[in-house]
Amino acid sequence: MRKSYIHLIAVSLLGLSMAPLISSGQYLYIRSVSIVYDSKAYWEYLPVGYNSNDSSKYPLMIYIHGAGDYGYGTPTDMKLILRSGPPRVMSLGEFPDSFTVNGKSFGFIVITPQFYQQPSVSDIDSVIDFCITTYRVDLSRIYLTGLSMGGGMTWDYAGTQAANANRLAGIVPVAGDIFPDSLRGRTMAASNLPVWATHNSGDPEVPVQYSIQQVTWINDAPSPNPLALLTIFDTTGHDAWTETYSPTFTVNNLNVYEWMLSHSRAESPPVIGIGRTQYITLPDTTAAVSGSASVSSGTIISHVWTFVSGPKIAVISNPTYNITNVSGMTAAGIYVFKFSATDNGGLTTSATTDIIVAGIPVLPAGADSTFASAIAPALFTSPDSNSLFHQALSLYPNPTSGTFEFHVNNAMIGRMKVDIFSQTGSLVKEFVLTKTTIEMDVPLSLDGLTPGDYILVATVGNWRQSRKLLKF
Repeated sequence: MRKSYIHLIAVSLLGLSMAPLISSGQYLYIRSVSIVYDSKAYWEYLPVGYNSNDSSKYPLMIYIHGAGDYGYGTPTDMKLILRSGPPRVMSLGEFPDSFTVNGKSFGFIVITPQFYQQPSVSDIDSVIDFCITTYRVDLSRIYLTGLSMGGGMTWDYAGTQAANANRLAGIVPVAGDIFPDSLRGRTMAASNLPVWATHNSGDPEVPVQYSIQQVTWINDAPSPNPLALLTIFDTTGHDAWTETYSPTFTVNNLNVYEWMLSHSRAESPPVIGIGRTQYITLPDTTAAVSGSASVSSGTIISHVWTFVSGPKIAVISNPTYNITNVSGMTAAGIYVFKFSATDNGGLTTSATTDIIVAGIPVLPAGADSTFASAIAPALFTSPDSNSLFHQALSLYPNPTSGTFEFHVNNAMIGRMKVDIFSQTGSLVKEFVLTKTTIEMDVPLSLDGLTPGDYILVATVGNWRQSRKLLKF
């Protein structure tokens, strides 16, 4: 681990003129950028080689200072931050160029916002988002650390919800000034978040019991993997950070930076949710498609619908909306649409959904009025394409190879008859069911019937509805 001299430079991003990086060390910059409302500037440290033309991504360490370093981002106020934590180590030229863990070398991006009041959990989340957007961050290696007030915010951010814990590859709260909380502990444990907390045994400002209890609640059964670590320095005073952040302080032959780098989160692409296959009948030519996307680490930055295939070119009303109308399906056939979502790490997931358009069936010659009345809804209307299973009657999958789910939703109770008619009006299959609840789901089968178009008519009491059903 080669140490290097750190150059301290105050720079505004407005009209920024970067001084050249020198091979003997890195620069520590003041960036006059308000990431969140209660921060006017931040310290930026970039690893050796960051400004080369490659596309390498780097571990990110976000450091949250203590209450004694509150300030408004002026050069004078920003110097307060250099009194402690990783910025102090950097300003003294004691921060190594790189750290070697498991045979691989890493250099950190280190971002230290100066707050003028205690930040919120959402502020910390916004800082992470900003860093991911602004820098080439390895999303599998995002670390959060802080001392005193900053240590408390480290605990609070990671334990507020699983989504926060899952964004992080590890946390190091030092003398964390926040009352311990069992729910916070369970959240971090369930996410298997690596934790290394430190505290002084005789801390007169923040009781060491805070850290002891919080770590205990994390490690309670069901315990996480890895177990949370706690180092208690046998000394008085509030300053547990000088020892913690020193590159020469190690536990199990790892300093705190190497410990961070020994843990990572697997990058996972967005998870897509998409509406099921829909079935409409001409003259209807319009339907709605819906999709959703989530990601365990990071944020979704874009989603888009595209037309994949079909007998006619369909028109998507609002391609960048989660839910949008599609139109122009003027010919019978299968129309395929793709929903894609991309996260801020550049990972994309896609899924497709089908809209099956049936031609206008011809009412068989000589069909009696009862049959015509029963099948009219199936011939000339289409299901609610926004919410298939909120309908009074729905069938899925449709088309089907044989077995399908018969779903009915109405207030009628009692004997229900389900009739299957051929396109010529012949009754080809019937079922008798007993409906005892408002919503009912029953698997039914078209086994024994040849592939083709059929009409299903459901009757209970004075309620009757029909749907067209296709067997392939």
